[in-house]
Amino acid sequence: MVLVGVLCFAQVVQTLAHSWYPAACCSGQDCKPIRQLLVQPNGDWILYIQLTESSGLVPVMVPKDHPKQPSLDSHIHVCVGLGSDDKLFVRCVFVPGDA
Repeated sequence: MVLVGVLCFAQVVQTLAHSWYPAACCSGQDCKPIRQLLVQPNGDWILYIQLTESSGLVPVMVPKDHPKQPSLDSHIHVCVGLGSDDKLFVRCVFVPGDA
């Protein structure tokens, strides 16, 4: 019974964490908080995300002119998809403050 309660609580927390992402960006599951940000000399960003709890950090390239939206929790998030070439692509980026 306790395990069911913990699993339900974990699902509620995950749902709330995604509650403000637009559906077109994340499908309710594809957005991740970034773990590290590197800004390239040309202005492009490399965002490092963790796809699963057991995976290492994965780099995601964001061109400097990619549209950015305001984050509602003061953290940077990126929504990614998997392309036909099995490479991640950026759907949306959320940044603190004005986009």
